[in-house]
Amino acid sequence: MVDLGTRIETVVRDPSGAALAAYNKIPDLYQRIKMESYRRRHSIERQRPLLHEFVEDDNFVVVVLDACRYDIFKDIYQGYLEGNLTKVWASGRWTGDYSRRTWTGNYDMTYLTTIPVVSDFYGEIRGWDYRPSNHFKNLVPLWDTDWDPSLGTVPPDSVTDTALAFVSKMESTKLVVHYSQPHVPYIGDTKILPWDEEPEGMRHLLEEDIDRPTQRIYEQIQRGEISDQKLKQAYIDNLECALEEVVRLIKRVDCPVVITGDHGEHLGEGGKYLHEEDSTLIRQVPWLIVDESEKGHQEIEPEYKNRDIQYGDQEQSSQEVKERLANLGYVE
Repeated sequence: MVDLGTRIETVVRDPSGAALAAYNKIPDLYQRIKMESYRRRHSIERQRPLLHEFVEDDNFVVVVLDACRYDIFKDIYQGYLEGNLTKVWASGRWTGDYSRRTWTGNYDMTYLTTIPVVSDFYGEIRGWDYRPSNHFKNLVPLWDTDWDPSLGTVPPDSVTDTALAFVSKMESTKLVVHYSQPHVPYIGDTKILPWDEEPEGMRHLLEEDIDRPTQRIYEQIQRGEISDQKLKQAYIDNLECALEEVVRLIKRVDCPVVITGDHGEHLGEGGKYLHEEDSTLIRQVPWLIVDESEKGHQEIEPEYKNRDIQYGDQEQSSQEVKERLANLGYVE
């Protein structure tokens, strides 16, 4: 690694574009050093190797809760599940980092994704070489089949329904279930939705591509229309909304289950919101190994066993996918 003094000296000797570009990376370098120093000082394990080890099992379910920060999960999870909870270090500040940096091998498993970021199309528009479909045996885009445009997300009950249908047909359960919640929009008891229009107005906004739902929520926060207190409560309620459905899934599976997050979320700490900026808070996510006593209490109902499963078709129009990405705040 080139040290800071060398970078500055290079720019002074040769203030060319290349040298200046290297100099401009100094703040990012400092941030990475600071973050890694924090991780080591607090002995926080990296999530990536733990996930890789976990999915080596013959049967497993990995539950990923999008934008799930460790501290809030720790405060409420025992109202839903028992298990061994530890804190782990996410691979990045957002889902794109998580996907590209975590799932780098070839995996004999099915990945149910509610987030359009975990798609080949998103890699193409970002100019990445990474294509998630090259890494999973099956990549199932629930953002394609189960999207609710009035909410701007995939509801968690739809995710559990699909997961149970897959589990009921699997000879070996090897499944990652990526829920959208607690990521915005907030659809729990304390709602912060992207819309305030009647249904006709909502459809008009979607059809005409006039406004972006996540951007609306962010602008409301900036204008002081949503207090930090309300934002935090909405986040908690959204997490609880997801956990209710995670419990419904876990009670019907009989294999190792871990619950984790892809990254955390700012809720006003230091004037930061969502996950636009990296921080130690953003990187700390839960790693809950679910207790054996929580699993396999109920049979999977016939409605799921008889349900046809679709592995999905990612041949959506670019505009359709962009709308879903924008709803979650990943493109403008």
